[in-house]
Amino acid sequence: MCQMLKTSPFPRFERQGLLDISEDERYFVVNPALLEALTPSVRQSLRKKAVERLAEHFGEDERIVEVIVGEAVG
Repeated sequence: MCQMLKTSPFPRFERQGLLDISEDERYFVVNPALLEALTPSVRQSLRKKAVERLAEHFGEDERIVEVIVGEAVG
């Protein structure tokens, strides 16, 4: 189960009603109730991890990615 969640978490989260995919299949849609339950510190931690991963993936400096993310989503 742990390995499945690491390699392909979407089906499990979708069945639990936590995630969906947009009609055009371009975006993940997070259940609003899940977002409301996130504390500010958890949101900040998730944002930091996302910026780190984006920077790593695109080979960019994290500060540059943070600026881009800030302009895109605030």
